[in-house]
Amino acid sequence: MNENLTIQVFEQENLRIGDRGFQRRHWELLARWAEKQEEGYLQIGVQGVRFHQWVGVVEVEDLVIEILPKVERFRGADTADAVHEKWRRILLRLLGVAGYLDVRSLDEATLGTQRWTILDVLFAQFLDSVEILIREGLVKRYRSVLRNRGAVKGRIDHAANLRENAFHAERICTVAFEYDRLNLPNLILKAGVETCARYAPAVYSRNRARGTGLYFSDWPSYAVSQADFDALRFDRKNERYHKALNLARLILGRQNPDIARGRERVFSLLFDMNDLWEAAIVSRLRRECTPRAGCTLRRQQAKVFWRSDMGTPRTIRPDIVIEPGDGKKVIVDTKWKTLSPPVPGDQDLRQIFAYDVLWDADDGYLLYPKVEGSENAGGAFKVVVNGSELRCSVLFAEVDPASWGEESLLASLCSRHAEGSGDNTAARPGCPD
Repeated sequence: MNENLTIQVFEQENLRIGDRGFQRRHWELLARWAEKQEEGYLQIGVQGVRFHQWVGVVEVEDLVIEILPKVERFRGADTADAVHEKWRRILLRLLGVAGYLDVRSLDEATLGTQRWTILDVLFAQFLDSVEILIREGLVKRYRSVLRNRGAVKGRIDHAANLRENAFHAERICTVAFEYDRLNLPNLILKAGVETCARYAPAVYSRNRARGTGLYFSDWPSYAVSQADFDALRFDRKNERYHKALNLARLILGRQNPDIARGRERVFSLLFDMNDLWEAAIVSRLRRECTPRAGCTLRRQQAKVFWRSDMGTPRTIRPDIVIEPGDGKKVIVDTKWKTLSPPVPGDQDLRQIFAYDVLWDADDGYLLYPKVEGSENAGGAFKVVVNGSELRCSVLFAEVDPASWGEESLLASLCSRHAEGSGDNTAARPGCPD
């Protein structure tokens, strides 16, 4: 299926020159690429690279590097291939519940195409969406076009007419409205298909993209920018473009035109695991909260906690604020890191303390990924604010979305985990059972 060599590594892992097909030319291209990036996706060393919390795919010429999340330790009976495959599937499921990939086709993608990389799955879903739109018929819009015509149509552009038709009295340059498919959403689709044809690791995906690109063969090229995506507006005519354009934003937002020259190319599709873990937990809690009467969930709700004499404010925003429905508040701050024993760091405790005070919350939780042997733990701050004891509990959640149906995370968040305080996991009033 793939002509490119694919290797799999984990976040926070080192990859040295000479390991598993990673050569010096790959290292040099990654070094040039990393130097141009605003984010510290990876750290370039003398004889290799070290990956950080960013997961996904980096394609360097003929080498595809899949960067996978991982919070568990290797067991003696586990093989490297089995562990890589397990966490690749978990990453795909997390991307699905976070809204980056289509959850409905995820099972087929993870089980039926095991040799495909995450990049192949993304490109396949994008091409599926584009082909559906083409079969349904692409949206047409009116646009203003300056053209040298054989008859007057619209408004005459005298300056262009003098410049172009000084010796052609039979022609005339006019500006007129035309109703066609050359509009921004369709041009973005064309650019995405061209990117698939160039960067898809699987030969099948590249050939499929080239076949789809024949539909746009006589269209002008267009360099898509982030501003173009921000300018998109949806109505009843192009509402069906949502999925394809969201995937196109992922694909086109990761291009590196300064590096892409001939065979020397670097293409990245990377996600910050802190943001991905937060988005996945928000999606899970939102599904559990929706059927509960009066239960609301807000994400990244900001409040001012300091204002300078010059009037410049500083804000803080917890990851999740839950109101179960009885006027109480629960603050949740997600953390993508292992915690053993279940005692959070000082910085995390100070952060949740500030959230509890500003939001007048009844409970605060630091939510970590669950690993073997991790146990939920409660705790309270020594300071009493407004006559109330401020609490901060440590909670662990399953990483694999396939296991989420086995427990209710919302019910756990609405219970106190205060070992030795006399109210062990007793359900709070007004919280769902």
